[in-house]
Amino acid sequence: MTETILLIILSLGIFGYAIYRSVNTYFMDPFYYRKLDWFNKYPVEEGDIVFLGDSLTDWGLWNEMFPGLPIKNRGIGGERIKGLYQRLDNVISGKPSKIFLMIGTNDLPHVMFHDDCYILNYYRLILSKIKSTSPGTEVFIESILPRQKLFAKRIVKLNAELKALAALEGLVYLDIYPLIADDDGVIRRDLSNDELHLMAEGYRLWSGVVRPHLINDQELS
Repeated sequence: MTETILLIILSLGIFGYAIYRSVNTYFMDPFYYRKLDWFNKYPVEEGDIVFLGDSLTDWGLWNEMFPGLPIKNRGIGGERIKGLYQRLDNVISGKPSKIFLMIGTNDLPHVMFHDDCYILNYYRLILSKIKSTSPGTEVFIESILPRQKLFAKRIVKLNAELKALAALEGLVYLDIYPLIADDDGVIRRDLSNDELHLMAEGYRLWSGVVRPHLINDQELS
């Protein structure tokens, strides 16, 4: 109950700040649109491997972790699941070979408007759109990563739903969460300096889960 009240208070604060930003003409985040402009100028091409998500994906140096592979990083800091769905055409029109998808953590504080059903419904919309537009693309659903204790129980519940969704859709679910969480379901202190984003070791652990699905004889040839 206490956690729910805290989430509601946090949501009200974020909602109020969003109104403040819109009134002051900062609602259209210049950074976000600079990223979209880059993606439009350098589009995904057939055979590319796409890492898709928010800042957790955005700040991963995937080309350095997997040199020699046709990787495109399509993460945007601050991205929420509806925004990712709205820009999805920019990714799947290129018919990538694989998509590694992690999204949802930025929706968690907006519990009054972005509850679990909201997040899961957009996951279904995203998967449906990929399947209809680029049926040859292999999709991997990555678990939502741990963050502050306030969100611990909800993330565990959501990840269980995502795992079930992946099974229903015949997709691979990549469970990165246990490597990043401590015993209380909080992001490990040695892997983050802000209780949300990852340090280098966190990305090393993440890449270890991805690697078996990324490096194979065909891609090394």
